[in-house]
Amino acid sequence: QRQRAKLPRATLSAKQIDARFATWLAVALVRTGRADEAREQIGPALRWMREEERRNVDAQTLRLDLAQALYAAALIDPPQAKPLLAEARAITKGLSPDLHAARSSRWWIERIAEGR
Repeated sequence: QRQRAKLPRATLSAKQIDARFATWLAVALVRTGRADEAREQIGPALRWMREEERRNVDAQTLRLDLAQALYAAALIDPPQAKPLLAEARAITKGLSPDLHAARSSRWWIERIAEGR
């Protein structure tokens, strides 16, 4: 994480990487019973992704990142899981065939589809 702190923070790429990292961390935290810490991670990442998604409608990888963050949020907030997962599933259904078929995407898409 020290290396990450040295990267320039102003680029879209750096912010997207930060949001992806926050999503993975949130999933790991909630799965270890640390939902409050997970919520702290996913909140800002999810807000940023939603804002970027509105500006970059055709950015397929950003849409996948948003679906991943929604999945993490669903794990963190069980009462809201159903609508969060429904939104994530709708996003994944709209991904390009190439992205949908990629192994790294499939891992997330399968978990989102199953809600686990």
